Amino acid sequence: MILFSIIAQALGLVVGSILAAALFCWLCWNGLKLARHPEWGVPLGVTVLLLTCRGTIAASEFLSMTLVIVVLAAAVMWPVGRAWRQDHHLSRP
Repeated sequence: MILFSIIAQALGLVVGSILAAALFCWLCWNGLKLARHPEWGVPLGVTVLLLTCRGTIAASEFLSMTLVIVVLAAAVMWPVGRAWRQDHHLSRP
């Protein structure tokens, strides 16, 4: 039973971190999409998060894993945001 508990905790940590990172990225993306610069959403959000929660992130496995996933997502979202901006900038009257 102890093994199942360890596996359940690990899965909960990974799945929870992925869901939290997805929500964070979505909120940052949509927040700065209003300013027509969604590619800056996640890097700006990570910067604010690091500046405000330095000690808390280092002490929490959940927040550390979520931050790693967010940074990886930011690397993927950067070119996607630039493409979105170019498409919407050209379609503006």
